[in-house]
Amino acid sequence: IVSVLCELCCKSKDMELGKLAAQGLSTAILVPAVRERTFEMLLSKLAPHVQSDKPSSIQHCALAVLGALAKREPTALGASRHALLTKLCNSALPSVDSDDAPMADKALPAPDVSARCVSQLLVIKLL
Repeated sequence: IVSVLCELCCKSKDMELGKLAAQGLSTAILVPAVRERTFEMLLSKLAPHVQSDKPSSIQHCALAVLGALAKREPTALGASRHALLTKLCNSALPSVDSDDAPMADKALPAPDVSARCVSQLLVIKLL
């Protein structure tokens, strides 16, 4: 069951399914020694998706998984917790452009804005 839950956490594009799998992993089904290694493996596999520049369903699932793990098991993010949260916080904040292009040229299409808002909300929940 642990391998299935890990696979759902790492490969799912459904945010709710990934979150549910993470909640299952953070319960008493893992002994402490295995739990630590499992969380390290999940972090290594999810990190590239979490720090993606373009919001996507995979990024949303990865953020939901990390949020669920961090909520139920505060030590789940390991020693890199502070660095990861700092990167996520910085990526959620709007960037300051130095060019003088009109605002209309900088606007994102509605689906991209919606996806970015979901990502930012998940980062806030993780923090």
